[in-house]
Amino acid sequence: MIISSHITGQLHTMLEPHIQKGGVYVDATAGGGRDTLFLASHVGAAGKIYAFDIQGEALVQTRARLLTHEVTASVDLILDSHAKLDAYVKAPIDGMMFNLGYLPGGDPTVVTRGESTCEALDKALALLKKGGFISLLCYTGHPGGMDEYRAVSAYASRLDRHMAQVVEMRWSNSPQSPPVLILIEKSISYPM
Repeated sequence: MIISSHITGQLHTMLEPHIQKGGVYVDATAGGGRDTLFLASHVGAAGKIYAFDIQGEALVQTRARLLTHEVTASVDLILDSHAKLDAYVKAPIDGMMFNLGYLPGGDPTVVTRGESTCEALDKALALLKKGGFISLLCYTGHPGGMDEYRAVSAYASRLDRHMAQVVEMRWSNSPQSPPVLILIEKSISYPM
């Protein structure tokens, strides 16, 4: 199957060949820990993962998921906004994943916001290695979701095309509010 109806699974399939053993990656929105687990299970014991969330419950869920799967990678769970990325991550990163919106099963009024997400993107691009990626899954159906998607999409579309390639994918025939995937890849020829 080329296209999966499970959006996160589709993204993982796309990114898997680009996750390097021993790499450094950031899960900007730990949530239930699926992206953290995906990254950690591919980088191996020499890899490093930073997982951010503003909700303690999200980090509890992430820790439980990692323990259940006996992950060997070093994972730092950070109770803070992804906008404060640079306070915690000093080394260059190979990639960063955002799964925007709210914690599934959590309080739907506690959501990611365009302003902090764009601030995090600024910081991520400064840390991102040549050839590295940033993925953003945007959900537009909840209050504030469309505004955040528009802010992130506008931000990405303004990036210098010599610095990064940007692609948007939409699950067009999803009912109501189709999710949108934005992928950013830093050019290998761009000065770091």
